[in-house]
Amino acid sequence: MIVNGYDVYPGASLAGSILSNVDLKGADLSGVDFTGADLSNAYMSGVNLTDANLTEAKLIGTYLYGANLTRANLRGANLKNANLKNANMHGAILLDANLPYEYRKFSYRK
Repeated sequence: MIVNGYDVYPGASLAGSILSNVDLKGADLSGVDFTGADLSNAYMSGVNLTDANLTEAKLIGTYLYGANLTRANLRGANLKNANLKNANMHGAILLDANLPYEYRKFSYRK
């Protein structure tokens, strides 16, 4: 499928692409390289992002309800205000990711 002039398909290289505010509902984006891409406010309900590379991606306000993020690399990604309800994040890499408030873990020292 062509979205904002980009050919979007499983395994595509979309590093640095600008796909903010697009509708990708239910798309198979497994293995896609979204390194540094802007997916802010995108509608990605039920999307398959298994093994996708989202390193340093901008996912601010992105609707990822029910998305499959199994083994996705979200290292350094910005997910501020993203909706991750019912998302499968089994094995996802979240190192240095900016997660929505409700997904952050806090540790307190006594």
